[in-house]
Amino acid sequence: MRAVVFDLDGTLADTVDDIHLSMNLALAEFGLAPVTRRKIFESVGGGVAWLMEQVVERPTLRPAALVRFTSLYGDHLVEKTALFPGTREALEALRGLKLAVLSNKPAAMTKRIVETLGVAHFFQVVLGGDSLPVRKPDPATLKRTCELLGVEPRETMLVGDSRFDVQTAKSAGAVACAVTWGYAKPGELEGADYVVDSFAEVVEVARKTA
Repeated sequence: MRAVVFDLDGTLADTVDDIHLSMNLALAEFGLAPVTRRKIFESVGGGVAWLMEQVVERPTLRPAALVRFTSLYGDHLVEKTALFPGTREALEALRGLKLAVLSNKPAAMTKRIVETLGVAHFFQVVLGGDSLPVRKPDPATLKRTCELLGVEPRETMLVGDSRFDVQTAKSAGAVACAVTWGYAKPGELEGADYVVDSFAEVVEVARKTA
C-alpha cells in the first residue's frame, strides 16, 4: 500500500450537528418543517445536492434551498464539527504513505474543515464533490486522486463510512476499508475488503497491505 485516501464526513470528522443546524435554518426560511438530526445522519455522504433531495420533498424548491443551505453552512461550518477519536494519531502513524481526502462535500468547504481542524498538513491532495464533473461513487474521482498522488489505484486504500466509498474503491480497483463509527445504515458496508472499528485498525490494515 502506497497511499491512503480518506472520506471526510463520518470518517475523519463528525460533521452532522453543523449540517443539521444549517439545514434547519435554511428550511425555516422557505417555510418548511425542520428535519431531525437522524434524518441528516442518514442522508450525509452523497454531496449537497443528494442531501437536498433527501430532505426537501418539493423538487421545485430544491435549487433555491440548496443555495441558501450552502451559504448558511459556510457560516456554521466548524462550530461543532470535530475529529473522531484517534484521527490525528492515525495520520501521524501513516506518515511515509501518501495521504489524501476525497469528499463529496464542496472542495472549498472540505479544505476549510481540514485546515480548521489542524490536519491539512497531512494530506498531499484534497478533493471535493465539485473538483471533478462527477462525484463518488464514480471511480473517476478516486482514479484522479491517485493520479495526483502519483500512485495506482491498486496501490491505494480508500477509507470511508458509506456505500459511496465502498463502491468507489471497488470500481476503481482499490482496497475498500469501511469504518463503523460513521453514518452508514445497517448493511451498507457489505462488500468492503475490511470493516474496522477504530483508527488503530485502519493503521494496522494499511501496514498489513503495504
